[in-house]
Amino acid sequence: MQLSSATFRWWGAGALGTLVCMNARPGKKTGPKPRFTRGDIVDAVLEIGLDTFTLGDVAAKLGVATSALYRHVTSRDEIIALTLERIVRNVRWDMPGETWQDLLRAQGMQFWDLCEAYPGLSRVIIDFTGSSSFAKRVIHDLLAELDRRGLSPKRAIFALDFIGDSVLIVHQAVSAMRSVDEEGRTGLERAYEFFSDQPADAALHPSPTWVESGSIKAKIELIIRGIESLPDEFFENTGL
Repeated sequence: MQLSSATFRWWGAGALGTLVCMNARPGKKTGPKPRFTRGDIVDAVLEIGLDTFTLGDVAAKLGVATSALYRHVTSRDEIIALTLERIVRNVRWDMPGETWQDLLRAQGMQFWDLCEAYPGLSRVIIDFTGSSSFAKRVIHDLLAELDRRGLSPKRAIFALDFIGDSVLIVHQAVSAMRSVDEEGRTGLERAYEFFSDQPADAALHPSPTWVESGSIKAKIELIIRGIESLPDEFFENTGL
């Protein structure tokens, strides 16, 4: 089955070589061997921010010239690929509860926690070409467990896709509310200013939850209710 949406762009491992060849522009490997490793490069990226780092940022963090990075990597895209590979390798995905509904709720919030743990991850998953190759193992295990708990493959794929997309979108919205502008105001503070002349019960009036987990738990629950109630025919034509 083809998994094609933004949700699955980051899952699994094993296509790093293909991804690097597709995206990389080779750098010239010259000079003495540097005193840092590819792992040190990934550490620097995770400190700087996965969605905002530049090669210059990484070099400065390591205390080397930018050209020295090309002894280990060929491009920024390869660094992103290495970082995604590290993140997935460190994931320990719990599968609590007894029902498939329990598992979908848990995986949705674990995905949320992963985005929280790695700033910039949700943006990179959406934007980075080829990131769907980075979680095949996790998806395979989740689908097998959902099937064991009685959820058909078609429904399971749709559920994981929809929940994953919702987590990514909501996390991006929350990240925007947390961001601070040049005047020191957060996105939420700016939103309150925008709604200052409108009643408190106005549609989409700002809420403190906008810098927490937003409405993701409610959205996950709505998705589960839809999976429970829709007929099999619906899942035959979802495009997944």
